[in-house]
Amino acid sequence: MADIAHLLGRSQDLEDTIFGVLELDNFGPEQLDARLDAGIRLAAVSLEHGAALRDLVGAGHFPSAVTLMRPQFEALTRAAWAVWAAKEADISRLQAPLTLMTEKEARKLTGLSEMLTQLEGKSPAGLVEMLNAFKETSLTALNSFVHGGIHVLTRHASGYPEHLVAQVVRNSNGLMTMAGMLLALLGADDAARSRMSKIQPEFADCLPPLLSRIGS
Repeated sequence: MADIAHLLGRSQDLEDTIFGVLELDNFGPEQLDARLDAGIRLAAVSLEHGAALRDLVGAGHFPSAVTLMRPQFEALTRAAWAVWAAKEADISRLQAPLTLMTEKEARKLTGLSEMLTQLEGKSPAGLVEMLNAFKETSLTALNSFVHGGIHVLTRHASGYPEHLVAQVVRNSNGLMTMAGMLLALLGADDAARSRMSKIQPEFADCLPPLLSRIGS
Protein backbone atom coordinates (compact mmCIF):
# COMPACT_ATOMS: atom_id res chain seq x y z
CA MET A 1 0.00 0.00 0.00
CA ALA A 2 2.36 2.68 -1.24
CA ASP A 3 -0.36 5.33 -1.24
CA ILE A 4 -1.15 4.55 2.40
CA ALA A 5 2.52 4.94 3.32
CA HIS A 6 2.52 8.38 1.70
CA LEU A 7 -0.71 9.29 3.49
CA LEU A 8 0.76 8.24 6.83
CA GLY A 9 3.81 10.40 6.15
CA ARG A 10 1.65 13.41 5.40
CA SER A 11 -0.42 12.65 8.49
CA GLN A 12 2.72 12.71 10.62
CA ASP A 13 3.63 16.06 9.07
CA LEU A 14 0.14 17.29 10.04
CA GLU A 15 0.57 16.15 13.64
CA ASP A 16 4.05 17.68 13.86
CA THR A 17 2.67 20.98 12.57
CA ILE A 18 -0.20 20.98 15.07
CA PHE A 19 2.12 20.22 17.97
CA GLY A 20 4.59 22.83 16.77
CA VAL A 21 1.92 25.51 16.55
CA LEU A 22 0.33 24.76 19.90
CA GLU A 23 3.47 24.06 21.95
CA LEU A 24 1.49 21.70 24.18
CA ASP A 25 4.14 21.70 26.89
CA ASN A 26 2.99 25.25 27.69
CA PHE A 27 -0.54 24.10 28.55
CA GLY A 28 0.27 23.78 32.24
CA PRO A 29 -2.59 22.55 34.46
CA GLU A 30 -1.34 24.71 37.31
CA GLN A 31 -2.40 27.75 35.27
CA LEU A 32 -5.93 26.52 34.54
CA ASP A 33 -9.25 26.14 36.28
CA ALA A 34 -10.71 22.65 36.54
CA ARG A 35 -13.00 23.06 33.52
CA LEU A 36 -10.25 24.14 31.13
CA ASP A 37 -7.87 21.59 32.58
CA ALA A 38 -10.36 18.78 31.86
CA GLY A 39 -10.98 20.04 28.34
CA ILE A 40 -7.30 20.33 27.49
CA ARG A 41 -6.41 16.93 28.95
CA LEU A 42 -9.23 15.23 27.05
CA ALA A 43 -8.27 16.92 23.78
CA ALA A 44 -4.69 15.76 24.35
CA VAL A 45 -5.97 12.19 24.90
CA SER A 46 -7.85 12.45 21.59
CA LEU A 47 -4.62 13.48 19.87
CA GLU A 48 -2.81 10.48 21.38
CA HIS A 49 -5.50 8.12 20.10
CA GLY A 50 -5.03 9.57 16.61
CA ALA A 51 -1.28 9.00 16.74
CA ALA A 52 -1.77 5.42 17.93
CA LEU A 53 -4.32 4.79 15.18
CA ARG A 54 -1.75 5.69 12.54
CA ASP A 55 0.82 3.42 14.18
CA LEU A 56 -1.67 0.56 14.01
CA VAL A 57 -2.42 1.25 10.34
CA GLY A 58 1.30 1.28 9.59
CA ALA A 59 1.67 -2.10 11.30
CA GLY A 60 -1.28 -3.55 9.35
CA HIS A 61 -3.53 -3.89 12.42
CA PHE A 62 -6.57 -2.45 10.69
CA PRO A 63 -9.38 -3.71 13.00
CA SER A 64 -7.67 -2.20 16.05
CA ALA A 65 -6.99 1.03 14.15
CA VAL A 66 -10.62 1.48 13.17
CA THR A 67 -11.77 0.64 16.71
CA LEU A 68 -9.52 3.33 18.19
CA MET A 69 -11.30 6.08 16.26
CA ARG A 70 -14.33 5.63 18.54
CA PRO A 71 -12.53 6.76 21.75
CA GLN A 72 -10.67 9.39 19.72
CA PHE A 73 -14.03 10.91 18.78
CA GLU A 74 -15.54 10.57 22.24
CA ALA A 75 -12.53 12.14 23.99
CA LEU A 76 -12.78 15.11 21.63
CA THR A 77 -16.51 15.46 22.21
CA ARG A 78 -16.12 15.23 25.97
CA ALA A 79 -13.34 17.82 25.84
CA ALA A 80 -15.66 20.33 24.21
CA TRP A 81 -18.52 19.38 26.51
CA ALA A 82 -16.34 19.83 29.60
CA VAL A 83 -15.42 23.36 28.58
CA TRP A 84 -18.76 24.67 27.36
CA ALA A 85 -21.63 22.53 28.63
CA ALA A 86 -20.78 20.36 31.64
CA LYS A 87 -22.18 21.17 35.07
CA GLU A 88 -19.82 21.83 37.95
CA ALA A 89 -20.77 18.46 39.45
CA ASP A 90 -19.69 16.79 36.19
CA ILE A 91 -16.34 18.54 36.26
CA SER A 92 -15.85 17.42 39.86
CA ARG A 93 -16.57 13.83 38.82
CA LEU A 94 -14.05 14.08 35.98
CA GLN A 95 -11.31 15.60 38.11
CA ALA A 96 -11.73 13.59 41.31
CA PRO A 97 -8.88 11.29 42.44
CA LEU A 98 -9.51 7.74 41.25
CA THR A 99 -11.10 5.53 43.91
CA LEU A 100 -13.83 2.90 43.88
CA MET A 101 -16.30 5.57 44.99
CA THR A 102 -15.30 8.18 42.41
CA GLU A 103 -15.27 5.52 39.70
CA LYS A 104 -18.90 4.76 40.58
CA GLU A 105 -19.75 8.46 40.52
CA ALA A 106 -18.11 8.88 37.11
CA ARG A 107 -20.61 6.41 35.65
CA LYS A 108 -23.20 9.17 36.03
CA LEU A 109 -21.43 11.33 33.45
CA THR A 110 -23.46 12.37 30.42
CA GLY A 111 -23.40 10.06 27.39
CA LEU A 112 -22.27 10.98 23.90
CA SER A 113 -25.61 11.94 22.33
CA GLU A 114 -26.62 14.04 25.32
CA MET A 115 -23.23 15.80 25.35
CA LEU A 116 -23.78 16.85 21.75
CA THR A 117 -27.29 18.08 22.57
CA GLN A 118 -26.02 20.09 25.53
CA LEU A 119 -23.27 21.67 23.40
CA GLU A 120 -25.73 23.18 20.94
CA GLY A 121 -25.75 26.95 21.17
CA LYS A 122 -22.88 27.00 23.67
CA SER A 123 -19.77 25.97 21.73
CA PRO A 124 -17.98 27.86 18.91
CA ALA A 125 -19.64 28.01 15.51
CA GLY A 126 -19.24 24.85 13.45
CA LEU A 127 -18.03 22.55 16.23
CA VAL A 128 -21.29 20.74 17.04
CA GLU A 129 -22.17 20.48 13.36
CA MET A 130 -18.88 18.72 12.58
CA LEU A 131 -19.14 16.42 15.59
CA ASN A 132 -22.72 15.51 14.72
CA ALA A 133 -21.80 14.91 11.09
CA PHE A 134 -19.07 12.49 12.17
CA LYS A 135 -21.46 10.75 14.56
CA GLU A 136 -24.13 10.30 11.89
CA THR A 137 -21.78 8.96 9.22
CA SER A 138 -19.32 6.89 11.25
CA LEU A 139 -20.53 5.91 14.70
CA THR A 140 -22.61 2.86 13.77
CA ALA A 141 -19.69 1.23 11.98
CA LEU A 142 -17.25 2.17 14.74
CA ASN A 143 -19.51 0.69 17.41
CA SER A 144 -19.68 -2.49 15.35
CA PHE A 145 -15.88 -2.70 15.41
CA VAL A 146 -15.76 -2.01 19.16
CA HIS A 147 -18.32 -4.68 19.99
CA GLY A 148 -17.33 -7.38 17.51
CA GLY A 149 -20.23 -6.75 15.17
CA ILE A 150 -20.99 -7.31 11.51
CA HIS A 151 -18.58 -4.68 10.20
CA VAL A 152 -15.47 -6.13 11.78
CA LEU A 153 -16.48 -9.71 10.92
CA THR A 154 -17.14 -8.79 7.30
CA ARG A 155 -13.79 -7.04 6.96
CA HIS A 156 -12.00 -9.89 8.68
CA ALA A 157 -13.35 -12.18 5.97
CA SER A 158 -12.99 -9.92 2.93
CA GLY A 159 -10.06 -7.70 3.87
CA TYR A 160 -9.49 -3.95 4.01
CA PRO A 161 -9.37 -2.23 0.61
CA GLU A 162 -6.91 0.62 0.31
CA HIS A 163 -9.59 3.25 -0.18
CA LEU A 164 -11.23 2.23 3.13
CA VAL A 165 -7.94 2.38 5.03
CA ALA A 166 -7.26 5.81 3.54
CA GLN A 167 -10.71 6.99 4.59
CA VAL A 168 -10.07 5.85 8.16
CA VAL A 169 -6.76 7.72 8.31
CA ARG A 170 -8.26 10.89 6.83
CA ASN A 171 -11.23 10.82 9.19
CA SER A 172 -8.91 10.34 12.14
CA ASN A 173 -6.80 13.24 10.88
CA GLY A 174 -9.97 15.32 10.77
CA LEU A 175 -10.62 14.58 14.43
CA MET A 176 -6.98 15.36 15.22
CA THR A 177 -7.26 18.72 13.47
CA MET A 178 -10.48 19.52 15.33
CA ALA A 179 -8.71 18.72 18.61
CA GLY A 180 -5.91 21.06 17.59
CA MET A 181 -8.39 23.80 16.75
CA LEU A 182 -10.10 23.28 20.10
CA LEU A 183 -6.79 23.52 21.95
CA ALA A 184 -5.92 26.68 20.04
CA LEU A 185 -9.17 28.26 21.23
CA LEU A 186 -8.53 27.23 24.83
CA GLY A 187 -4.92 28.06 25.43
CA ALA A 188 -3.00 29.41 22.46
CA ASP A 189 -2.18 33.01 21.59
CA ASP A 190 -3.60 34.90 18.60
CA ALA A 191 -0.67 33.97 16.34
CA ALA A 192 -1.10 30.27 17.07
CA ARG A 193 -4.85 30.45 16.47
CA SER A 194 -4.22 32.17 13.14
CA ARG A 195 -1.71 29.49 12.15
CA MET A 196 -4.13 26.70 13.10
CA SER A 197 -6.78 28.24 10.85
CA LYS A 198 -4.48 27.72 7.83
CA ILE A 199 -3.75 24.05 8.49
CA GLN A 200 -6.81 22.66 6.75
CA PRO A 201 -5.97 23.94 3.23
CA GLU A 202 -2.28 23.16 3.73
CA PHE A 203 -3.03 19.51 4.51
CA ALA A 204 -6.17 19.06 2.45
CA ASP A 205 -4.67 15.97 0.80
CA CYS A 206 -4.77 14.03 4.08
CA LEU A 207 -8.00 15.41 5.56
CA PRO A 208 -11.68 14.71 4.95
CA PRO A 209 -12.98 16.98 2.17
CA LEU A 210 -15.65 18.73 4.27
CA LEU A 211 -13.65 19.67 7.35
CA SER A 212 -14.48 23.27 8.24
CA ARG A 213 -12.81 25.66 10.61
CA ILE A 214 -14.22 25.89 14.12
CA GLY A 215 -15.26 29.36 15.15
CA SER A 216 -15.61 30.77 11.62
